[in-house]
Amino acid sequence: MGKILERTVHYNGKEIAYQLEFKSIKNINLHVYANGRVSISAPLGTSKKYIDELVLANAERIAKSKQKLQTKQEQRQSQKVALEDLLCIEKQQLRLGEFVIPLRIIEGVLPKVAFKDGIITIMQPDINNISQQHQLIMQIIKNLAGYCFFDLVMNVCFNLREFNVPVPQLKVRDMKTRWGSWNVPKHIMTLNTKLVFFPKRVIEYIIVHEFCHYFEANHSAKFYAWLDKLQPDWRERKQLLNELALRLP
Repeated sequence: MGKILERTVHYNGKEIAYQLEFKSIKNINLHVYANGRVSISAPLGTSKKYIDELVLANAERIAKSKQKLQTKQEQRQSQKVALEDLLCIEKQQLRLGEFVIPLRIIEGVLPKVAFKDGIITIMQPDINNISQQHQLIMQIIKNLAGYCFFDLVMNVCFNLREFNVPVPQLKVRDMKTRWGSWNVPKHIMTLNTKLVFFPKRVIEYIIVHEFCHYFEANHSAKFYAWLDKLQPDWRERKQLLNELALRLP
């Protein structure tokens, strides 16, 4: 990969900044990203002046692409919901997606929350303060997610027993760009905390996806062959994941 150059041209009194990279390619490629960044890759030896002129010639198209992407991003942001708003407390139980966990709310001097033996206990001065209950639950959301994920991981592992997949050590953490990961040498499966708000069939897809990395480390054709074999409807599950993920922060 060559050095990335930062360049700027002026059009109708406005600056158009773009990143330029020379590569061993035949054609010039212009791309506008969701964050508004403009990137151009060009064949080695292409004149920088020619590329500047190309950017100017496509200035209106670039501006329209930026506006379209910005509008789309704003629409997505307006549809997002806070994770706390996805919690549902009713009849002495907490609903997390499709999971139901017993819940006790008792009066106490200081607000506290604990999770033991599969039961959540909340202590608070005002037992009708639902907003505070949601805040307290979010303090232990990783523990709750791990508790909910465990049976799903074990069920998938049991269903794959003929392939001698190892029983993994399960970890849960917040991840910005990944839903799961698999440490093959250590047999550690890590799942994204946010998955607890998704349907079980979506979580199962992520779990099976990670188990496939036991057979193939990369996303090669062999990897997807395993995914097709172990979970034939994985494409529908992935599509559901992508659709629901747009609502989460």
